[in-house]
Amino acid sequence: SRDAYDLFESLFGGGMGGGMGGFGGFGGMGGGGRQMQEDLSMGLRISFKDAVLGVKREVSISRMDACETCKGSGAKPGSSPNQCRTCGGQGVVLMTSQTPFGLIQSQQVCPDCRGKGNTQPDCTSCGGDGRQRKDKLITVNIPPGVNDGSRLRVRGEGNAGTRNGPQGDLYVELSVDPDDELTRDGRTINSTVSIAYTEAILGTEVKVKTVDGDVKMKIPPGTQPGAKLRLAKKGAATPSRPNDRGDQILTVAVRLPKKVDGETRKIIEQLAEKGGV
Repeated sequence: SRDAYDLFESLFGGGMGGGMGGFGGFGGMGGGGRQMQEDLSMGLRISFKDAVLGVKREVSISRMDACETCKGSGAKPGSSPNQCRTCGGQGVVLMTSQTPFGLIQSQQVCPDCRGKGNTQPDCTSCGGDGRQRKDKLITVNIPPGVNDGSRLRVRGEGNAGTRNGPQGDLYVELSVDPDDELTRDGRTINSTVSIAYTEAILGTEVKVKTVDGDVKMKIPPGTQPGAKLRLAKKGAATPSRPNDRGDQILTVAVRLPKKVDGETRKIIEQLAEKGGV
């Protein structure tokens, strides 16, 4: 299920080995000629353990970076700006449209100078866009306690804006692989251990899997089927409280024999007569 907690304030880093998911925003001009940033989105698969404890992942992304030749300006190096002839240096032009109510004038960004008010010959490396596509290695810092569907916002790791426009952000959506023994409910991790009925009666020591590694745990004598034992601070944290971990709850399953031989049956009957079973 998707985590309602969107982790928009991720630590620095970003990227994914699972491929690009597309744009979260689009380039272009906003009101008054202000260029909008181009965000990127992508997916990243992590293990159950990494989701609980947090992890750093180095991955490669493909994005638009500032052109090295023109330093992102889009203009031919060494050229000088000239006043735009289309808008007369205003950066905007008036457009007249015929409507059923008469002529209506509207102000739009100049298509030739893109709102700058001046023009220069285009950079031959990027065609005047100010950007070139490049691959980049980025480190994603995944905080402890994320869930399947959590989103990380990595500031400044999206596409570069055209002609030195604002840099976009990168959004990383996490997919958490299930564990074969452990499940999670919020900050609580759940697992099950199976013991023989004789061990339930007499007590025993078992090895329990946790995200921190295997630990030994004592099962007290007389443990009932379905009993729940607690491993303190072996659960999950939350991104907002990374140092405050929950507990792991161990459910005890007791194995009963399908067939009992004569000698074993007599022993059990003797125990039953004494009220021990």
